[in-house]
Amino acid sequence: MPIFTLIFNAFSLVFLLFGYWAIRNKKVTLHKFCMFLALFMSIVLVTLFVEHRYSHGFAIVKSDMREHFGLWLKPFFIFLILHILAAMSSAILSVPSVYWGVTQQLAKHRKLAKVTLAIWIFSSISGMALFFMMPQL
Repeated sequence: MPIFTLIFNAFSLVFLLFGYWAIRNKKVTLHKFCMFLALFMSIVLVTLFVEHRYSHGFAIVKSDMREHFGLWLKPFFIFLILHILAAMSSAILSVPSVYWGVTQQLAKHRKLAKVTLAIWIFSSISGMALFFMMPQL
């Protein structure tokens, strides 16, 4: 199941970047379509992640993680915590950002979307990096 979270995360990132490109090139309809696809992919990703964690347990610290990471265990957990904070922040910030975009409150939307996009991109990239860093336990 974790491979699907990686796939949906990658698609979300692609749609985010393409949506950003679209709005920079004044392709508003394409921008809306891409951003809604990115949001949909992220919702599916979170659903799959929570289902996987619920079925397989929430504990991420396994005895062989110390062997896998060695001295890099603490930096790994710092990176993991930064990813979690970014993921939560982007989820929270995306709600008003989408609302303001849909309701044509574009000044508010543009201001918040710049911050949300940066955090969301970091969250996507760090999520994919964590997938490859984690031992397949």
